[in-house]
Amino acid sequence: MKKLIGSLTVISTKYTSGKFLSGMESIECVDGSEIMWILNNQMLELGLVKLTTINCKGITVTGNKRLEKLNMPNIKNMTHPTNSNKKVGVSISSDLPSFCITTQEMYNFMIIDTAEVDYIFAKYCSPVTGGTHLFGSVEIGPNDYLESMKSVETIFGTDVLKFDLNNREISTNSSLCYELRKSLSLSDFAPTFDGFACEILEFMEKQVKDTKNDAGSLSLIPATFEYQYLMTA
Repeated sequence: MKKLIGSLTVISTKYTSGKFLSGMESIECVDGSEIMWILNNQMLELGLVKLTTINCKGITVTGNKRLEKLNMPNIKNMTHPTNSNKKVGVSISSDLPSFCITTQEMYNFMIIDTAEVDYIFAKYCSPVTGGTHLFGSVEIGPNDYLESMKSVETIFGTDVLKFDLNNREISTNSSLCYELRKSLSLSDFAPTFDGFACEILEFMEKQVKDTKNDAGSLSLIPATFEYQYLMTA
């Protein structure tokens, strides 16, 4: 079977792998359902090696006690079956602490605009470093050489994207923060500037603006009173 039309739920089975579906290339959930792999306590991998297209409201993989890996390397397209404006939710975890996801699998989820990662709790299986990809956290200081960063396309890290102790024109600019979040498809808590998320920066900007406006209004009062006093005298 190459194309599944309907829904896919694999729950409480004793299968060690989902490779019995390894020939499947697309899943189309016509009823607006989602793909679910849950509570399969013997399953070690999904094994959907040829799956490229998902037309479902989401994919959930959770509660599988021995799941070691996905083995789902070729996801290219994800669309919502009933609303083209909605994104496809991705929720993946395993009860096994050593559960891992490859950088290729993570990259696939990252670059699909119509996918929204709710959570992926996993380690990276085989880190890829060098060239256009970096693995791990990246910290750039005032004396670092940045020329090598120009070729970087993807950073597989664990920390929030943050900017600390930079030019005040940058670190207090909520518009720049929002633009960066949008361009990099970041979640709602990233990036941060000096520890503040975009929403906090926007609130602080409004507070400063309101304070300046209030100060400007108050400064006119004494001048008006003085002018009236001189005219009366």
